[in-house]
Amino acid sequence: MSILENYRREVGHLTEENALDMEFSKLTIDEEVRAVTKELGSRYRGSVRVTHGLFYTDEELEKTRQELLKVKLP
Repeated sequence: MSILENYRREVGHLTEENALDMEFSKLTIDEEVRAVTKELGSRYRGSVRVTHGLFYTDEELEKTRQELLKVKLP
Protein backbone atom coordinates (compact mmCIF):
# COMPACT_ATOMS: atom_id res chain seq x y z
CA MET A 1 0.00 0.00 0.00
CA SER A 2 1.19 3.48 -0.80
CA ILE A 3 1.60 6.28 1.71
CA LEU A 4 -1.39 8.07 0.19
CA GLU A 5 -3.62 5.00 0.61
CA ASN A 6 -2.50 4.64 4.24
CA TYR A 7 -3.30 8.30 4.89
CA ARG A 8 -6.72 8.04 3.25
CA ARG A 9 -7.52 4.90 5.23
CA GLU A 10 -6.60 6.63 8.51
CA VAL A 11 -8.65 9.70 7.63
CA GLY A 12 -11.56 7.54 6.55
CA HIS A 13 -11.74 8.26 2.84
CA LEU A 14 -11.01 4.66 1.94
CA THR A 15 -12.91 1.94 3.74
CA GLU A 16 -12.91 -1.81 3.47
CA GLU A 17 -16.70 -1.97 3.12
CA ASN A 18 -19.20 -0.32 0.83
CA ALA A 19 -20.40 3.04 2.17
CA LEU A 20 -24.04 2.03 1.63
CA ASP A 21 -23.58 -0.95 3.95
CA MET A 22 -22.06 1.07 6.81
CA GLU A 23 -24.01 2.01 9.93
CA PHE A 24 -24.39 5.74 10.49
CA SER A 25 -25.60 7.36 13.69
CA LYS A 26 -28.79 9.43 13.68
CA LEU A 27 -28.12 13.13 13.43
CA THR A 28 -29.73 15.40 15.98
CA ILE A 29 -31.16 18.65 14.68
CA ASP A 30 -31.35 21.32 17.38
CA GLU A 31 -31.11 25.11 17.71
CA GLU A 32 -27.31 24.96 17.57
CA VAL A 33 -27.40 23.18 14.21
CA ARG A 34 -29.93 25.74 12.97
CA ALA A 35 -27.67 28.63 14.01
CA VAL A 36 -24.60 27.12 12.34
CA THR A 37 -26.60 26.41 9.19
CA LYS A 38 -27.79 30.01 8.99
CA GLU A 39 -24.27 31.29 9.66
CA LEU A 40 -22.62 29.14 6.98
CA GLY A 41 -25.55 29.01 4.57
CA SER A 42 -24.22 31.62 2.18
CA ARG A 43 -21.22 29.43 1.39
CA TYR A 44 -23.23 26.61 -0.14
CA ARG A 45 -25.78 26.31 -2.89
CA GLY A 46 -28.99 24.52 -2.24
CA SER A 47 -32.33 25.07 -0.63
CA VAL A 48 -33.17 28.65 0.32
CA ARG A 49 -35.36 27.30 3.11
CA VAL A 50 -32.47 25.42 4.70
CA THR A 51 -30.04 28.31 4.15
CA HIS A 52 -32.33 30.61 6.15
CA GLY A 53 -32.79 28.06 8.94
CA LEU A 54 -36.42 27.37 8.09
CA PHE A 55 -36.47 23.71 9.04
CA TYR A 56 -37.79 21.74 11.99
CA THR A 57 -35.65 20.78 14.94
CA ASP A 58 -36.22 17.29 16.32
CA GLU A 59 -38.43 18.67 19.10
CA GLU A 60 -40.51 20.81 16.74
CA LEU A 61 -40.95 17.92 14.34
CA GLU A 62 -42.14 15.59 17.09
CA LYS A 63 -44.55 18.22 18.45
CA THR A 64 -46.03 18.86 14.99
CA ARG A 65 -46.25 15.15 14.32
CA GLN A 66 -48.16 14.51 17.55
CA GLU A 67 -50.57 17.37 16.78
CA LEU A 68 -51.24 15.97 13.31
CA LEU A 69 -51.81 12.47 14.66
CA LYS A 70 -54.50 13.84 17.01
CA VAL A 71 -56.57 15.24 14.12
CA LYS A 72 -59.66 13.16 13.44
CA LEU A 73 -60.20 12.41 9.81
CA PRO A 74 -63.76 12.32 8.35
